[in-house]
Amino acid sequence: MFGLAATLLSALVWTARGDFPGQCDFKPTPCSCVYTDTITKQRMILDLGSASNADGSFKYSEQRGDDFYLYWFNACHDASLSGTGACENVLACQEWETIFSGLGRQTASQLTAAGSMIQLRSTHTADGIQRTMIVNLVCNNNYPENTFKAIGDQLIQYTYLFDLLGPVACPRSYDGDTVTTIELLLSPGWIMCIVAFVVLALYLAVGIVIQRMKFEKTGVEMVPNFTFWTALPTLVKEGAMFVVDKLKGCREGGGSGSYEKL
Repeated sequence: MFGLAATLLSALVWTARGDFPGQCDFKPTPCSCVYTDTITKQRMILDLGSASNADGSFKYSEQRGDDFYLYWFNACHDASLSGTGACENVLACQEWETIFSGLGRQTASQLTAAGSMIQLRSTHTADGIQRTMIVNLVCNNNYPENTFKAIGDQLIQYTYLFDLLGPVACPRSYDGDTVTTIELLLSPGWIMCIVAFVVLALYLAVGIVIQRMKFEKTGVEMVPNFTFWTALPTLVKEGAMFVVDKLKGCREGGGSGSYEKL
């Protein structure tokens, strides 16, 4: 019942605040995610750092789940339970009668959109079994502190559900510095454009130096491959006309296919 209530509350809260696009624009830290809200178009940040210990220990320990198992949990830093073997460098740990299982790793975790709710998902494989943990992030600034709720084992085998409620699950407006903003703009397309520009600049600079120092060229003739570049427009035009001529010949069922000099 608690899990259902949390899910309904989460849906109401996130519908009012906006919507998560399903992926981060970038992650300033392992615990934070900057994204652009798909409804308000504002840049937001979600930081789960206050629900995680960075010293290798779990923030929440021995939490009894609805399935009667015990759970340990960190939101974004891997932690370990010494002596367990199975719970080494994981985000969450499950225990039943001294049998331990690791659930999720920081490197395998991601934030996903589930309707109007954000979920933290992560997997961990041990002994040939892949276990998946799903954490519902329920925003509520009225909670005096963050609360972790272990719902536990679900109908889907080796899938475990948790709720993380409180201010930690509430995104806030993001006002990044100039460096961060530039990082967001450097998409693969921008990177390709920058690389192409740098290569072109080097080609011209080195070519001009060689033409001047080695071949004693002056003026526009210092441009590397000057003859080729001056002839290029004409070559492009002739090539285009040749292709058009061939296409016309195919359409009309004939055509000489000859290369007409322009």
